[in-house]
Amino acid sequence: MAPRLATVEIFSGPGKPLDYSVPEELANKICVGSLVEVSLRNRRCIAVVISLDGKTFTGQAKAILRAVGDGPFLSKNLVSLARWTAANYGNPLWKIFEFMVPKKLRKLQAAKRKRTSKKTKSPPEPADRTGFLWPQDE
Repeated sequence: MAPRLATVEIFSGPGKPLDYSVPEELANKICVGSLVEVSLRNRRCIAVVISLDGKTFTGQAKAILRAVGDGPFLSKNLVSLARWTAANYGNPLWKIFEFMVPKKLRKLQAAKRKRTSKKTKSPPEPADRTGFLWPQDE
């Protein structure tokens, strides 16, 4: 069976929706409003599924890498509201989704890289108190 197509909007992406194939193992986890991880120009990005057309695709399309969570993060009504807002106010759809999805979820791939980093930050230097009247100095 040929894979289904999902149209996604990538955060800080190309500014237009892109089509990705839905792998069989993710077919029951992905619906409109789901957050997914996709590959765009050899980097992983988080995107929102804005439509599942149900049609099958016979050409070559990149596959969705994984679903972030089980089920939709945004309801169909919120996706429709975001589309309406983008159309009526002239903003890219991904900009509207930025207000609806917390930054930690949008930057999920960056957070993973930070956790695996071995660098440790040195504690901040104490601020110079000269010229300031601190409450305890009164």
